[in-house]
Amino acid sequence: MGSGRKRALGKNEFVEPDLPITPMLDMSFQLLAFFVTTYNPTPTEGHIDVGLPNQAGGQSSKLPDPTESEDIEEITIKLAADATGDIDSINLVIGKNGGDTPIPGKGRQARLALFEDLKKRLAQSRADHRTRMEKIGENKPFMASKLKLECDDNLSYKVLIAVMDEGGRAGYPSIAPALKVDKKN
Repeated sequence: MGSGRKRALGKNEFVEPDLPITPMLDMSFQLLAFFVTTYNPTPTEGHIDVGLPNQAGGQSSKLPDPTESEDIEEITIKLAADATGDIDSINLVIGKNGGDTPIPGKGRQARLALFEDLKKRLAQSRADHRTRMEKIGENKPFMASKLKLECDDNLSYKVLIAVMDEGGRAGYPSIAPALKVDKKN
């Protein structure tokens, strides 16, 4: 009994495992090809602003920085919600110290009235800018006002997105929700 046990322990020979690498390489290249062909970068990842000269030694065609312009005025849109989460009232505040300008209507009618009002304001701003540039003899590009949205807490997200769409449709490129300012006396 004892000698059989010794023989089994002493007979350990090294066994080399058979590891096929070719199928693993094939699979890794298939996965790599899949991810490379299906990768779709978001617009912010794939967008790079580059200002190249128009010609050798010419002026740069660098895009204007909207944060540097002092002419840009903010328009704050105050959205009050009713119990269902739809628009109860809309007020516009032009500039930092402007007073409230009410927009007529409720719900969808208020959104459409807001669109018409914003479109008229943008057209007037463009005309004023053009006149001002002609008077001073410059050619600065027109920058639309920034829209800030102050909303009640119970306003529906669907309605908020619809209001943002109305601002974009009217021609305003910068529209963003903002914190509601509570003025306590």
